[in-house]
Amino acid sequence: ERWPENPEIALRYAKGLTNLSYKQEEIEALQSTVDKLKAIRAQWIEISEIALAYAMGLVNLSVEQEEIEALQSIVAELKALREQWPENPEIALAYAKGLYNLSARQEKVEALQPTIAELKALSEQWFETLEIALWYTEGLVNLSARQEEVEALQSTVAELKAFCGKWPETLEIALRYAKGLVNLSARQEKVEVYQTIDKLKALSEQWTE
Repeated sequence: ERWPENPEIALRYAKGLTNLSYKQEEIEALQSTVDKLKAIRAQWIEISEIALAYAMGLVNLSVEQEEIEALQSIVAELKALREQWPENPEIALAYAKGLYNLSARQEKVEALQPTIAELKALSEQWFETLEIALWYTEGLVNLSARQEEVEALQSTVAELKAFCGKWPETLEIALRYAKGLVNLSARQEKVEVYQTIDKLKALSEQWTE
């Protein structure tokens, strides 16, 4: 390497690798790119921009990764980056994306709950950041799709409703609340379903142009 001690060149190399990772779909190729990002980050461990480039590469890998154990390892790496840079909103967002991608692959409620709890903690720390709220509420939708107990589902939907109230002008969150209500209605008895339908009707009328 001709310029092994130059952080600016290392950062550009890292950004180039991140751009490459966006275009890769095969796990082996993506893993190779992320490994290179990891090595750069290890050399320049105190540079947040390089940490972010590595985090974004990890997120891209998590999108394509289907194996739960491998996904958990990716999320653990993202968590370590977040802990090193606790006040960096972009790294927090990358961690949220990784957690969501993990939640999308987790089939059992027991496995999902710790993932959702992590997303909730992020949303509480970054309570004014819409992007993190979006990933948390999408994770809640994943949870509601897997829950079978009505009481647990009602709690999840109540959380979605709270976020709908917090971001009243955000259609994406209203849609997530609607999805949660639909998942709830699938588990309810007939009388309760009517009440849920009324809530969906009210939501529909609110968003009628």
